[in-house]
Amino acid sequence: MLFSITDSSSLKEAERLGQFIKTTKTSGEYSVVVVGTKRDLREYREISEEEGIILANKLQAVYHDISSAEGYTEAQQLFQDSIQVHLQSRFTDRDKQRRGLGLKKLKEGLRVRTKPLYRKRGMTF
Repeated sequence: MLFSITDSSSLKEAERLGQFIKTTKTSGEYSVVVVGTKRDLREYREISEEEGIILANKLQAVYHDISSAEGYTEAQQLFQDSIQVHLQSRFTDRDKQRRGLGLKKLKEGLRVRTKPLYRKRGMTF
């Protein structure tokens, strides 16, 4: 769930949507990630990081503060963390051994698929 850190009404809307999801989602598993965008616009910031964390805690979610203008690595980390949070929420305690293997396979798969992007930008793992 995204909101702009430069617009306080977007945080209120994100909270409203998050509460709607929590109250209406009755079956199946889901994960929520709260994301504050436009971190590069610090001088226009209306919403503190603490407020984003408070919302994430209310929604039993994870919080990230990112800026797509500063590069794609934050967005990539956000995506990987989101997948990890979702996969971890799907397993019970008795599945801990298998969970570790599944996350390792997922991480390796992401590396294989994103390696060409790194090469294009002159980066390495």
